[in-house]
Amino acid sequence: MSSSKLKGTALNDWLSNNIQDEEKSLRGSLLEPIPLNEEQRIATKKALTQKLTVVTGPPGTGKSQIVTSILINAAFKKQSVIFSSKN
Repeated sequence: MSSSKLKGTALNDWLSNNIQDEEKSLRGSLLEPIPLNEEQRIATKKALTQKLTVVTGPPGTGKSQIVTSILINAAFKKQSVIFSSKN
């Protein structure tokens, strides 16, 4: 893909090591299709307000619940999401 097509995307920022946390507030309430703990809630909110979010952890720590929450909330808020997993 040409650099002109990547310009302005999160992928371009990641490839050029230009990812910075930005303080953005989440408008509206967070939908919880599956009950979340506080850490999962924070990860979901970051994913909905940051350019790039990486969620990692050992098995059984609730990553799938976070992914479900991110995707449902993004769809509800009419945001776009790219989801990638090595599994």
